Amino acid sequence: MINATTTGQLVRFLGLSKQSDLKKNILISLTKNIDKNIDKNIEVLKMKKHFNNIDWVKLRDSVRMHDLKRQFKQYENLHLHG
Repeated sequence: MINATTTGQLVRFLGLSKQSDLKKNILISLTKNIDKNIDKNIEVLKMKKHFNNIDWVKLRDSVRMHDLKRQFKQYENLHLHG
């Protein structure tokens, strides 16, 4: 008999969660690459004189992948404790 509280453990034991782990790792890698590209693009923009009045810290924070990273942490916590 399998109930809701043991389903997560059973799925992991059987290796059925591997695909979602692969998907999570791909998405984490993509967000890191996007963040690197954001940093590179901001450095290029800093060289343009018509962008002198930009608050670069605010800009960088506004385009980071914070929400997506937070979702990954929640996903990880569910799988570690679920």
